[in-house]
Amino acid sequence: MTQTDRRALSRWISDDLCAGGQPINAMLEHVFLWCRDRRIYGPSRKELERLVRSQRHLYLEALLARVRDRLAPDAVALLEASLADPTVHKIGSRSKRKVVGDIAKDIERVYGKERLLVEIASASIDDPSGRICDVIFPIAGKDKLAAIIKESQAKGALDRRIYKVMRRSWANHYRRMLPSLLSALEFRSNNAVSRPVLAAPGLDQKQSG
Repeated sequence: MTQTDRRALSRWISDDLCAGGQPINAMLEHVFLWCRDRRIYGPSRKELERLVRSQRHLYLEALLARVRDRLAPDAVALLEASLADPTVHKIGSRSKRKVVGDIAKDIERVYGKERLLVEIASASIDDPSGRICDVIFPIAGKDKLAAIIKESQAKGALDRRIYKVMRRSWANHYRRMLPSLLSALEFRSNNAVSRPVLAAPGLDQKQSG
């Protein structure tokens, strides 16, 4: 993959893939097909994933900036006021306590994991052809091994985990606004296939009403 190929791929990811809102793995599959169709030997999956994540981040930043620039000053003031609401701060504090509590429980469950890992390694060497359920699980059960994995994943990811919990809480908190928001929007499509889908929000509002 040359620099020219990389620039072309980056533009294609931003212009064609990001707008679809697909998850990273689905976008990666399209990227592999893009390289294959052009007979390009691409870099490693990890490097391509970094490229996809970077382009998606830039796309979302640009999209949000366009939305921000179209907001009326009164709407901006209302949004800023909503962020200052003590309800909002309780969501953040509660999310942080939950995540820190989960991490503390994980660490407590895997106390002495260094000794445990040594025992697992020794058992694996003594019986390399044995089954996991016969060799490993008598030393450390599935729950304890899962706790070790969770503890490892938690290192350096505290802010990300707090944000994930906060995002779920915010979604539940502001879901009540959805019917009013949908009633203020008008959906259009020239594609007859898409029209039943566009009619769904209206039907949903009638049922909820």
